[in-house]
Amino acid sequence: MYHRRLAKSKAAEEFIHRKDFEPHWDRYAESRRIYIELEHFHLSALQLLDGFDELSSQDREFLVRDLDLPDNLQPDFKLARDLFSAGLDGVGLLIAGRGLEGVLRAAAKKRSVQFLRRDNRPPSPACEADFADLIDIFAKMRWRRDKSPVINKETAAFLHFLRTTRNSAAHPDLAGDHKHIKTAREQAKIAAQLAQDIWKRVTRPRTQFVTKSIQKD
Repeated sequence: MYHRRLAKSKAAEEFIHRKDFEPHWDRYAESRRIYIELEHFHLSALQLLDGFDELSSQDREFLVRDLDLPDNLQPDFKLARDLFSAGLDGVGLLIAGRGLEGVLRAAAKKRSVQFLRRDNRPPSPACEADFADLIDIFAKMRWRRDKSPVINKETAAFLHFLRTTRNSAAHPDLAGDHKHIKTAREQAKIAAQLAQDIWKRVTRPRTQFVTKSIQKD
């Protein structure tokens, strides 16, 4: 019952209810009720084990079941999966965010995206920018075909939110209560899906940008 998600699942409800019959053992033993209680307890334990098997199967596929990224961009998401399976949701989100950041950097490097500084210094590779700047760079980039942004405002906002959440998770002394930990699994799933979608769109053959040199604010 140290498995928090299992303990809160429907599969554990009956077991939690039935497991405390021991204090009544002597009284139950005076009648046939003891056999009834043992049978109920046995069935609830089987139900609990079925729930554990189901969660274990889900944990093996979490984040990586439909992940379609190059092999070198998958390790962080696999590590995040393992951390979530052990109940380390805050750290799992941290690593999933790192995986998404790695995809953005790899995409910027693959397409030779640069950012321009205001002090007339030579352009710098966008893949070397900090994460906040990297998000803004992709938000400013436009597809040549229809001038639409490479990542829209909603995606950019989520990326910044995830960056802030990830940074908070990395510094427990500053994190406070942070209710976001309760939804870390959902945020990690969005991060993995975004990583896949962005990689596919940015690396699609014959797609072009209006410009690959973006002014850094």
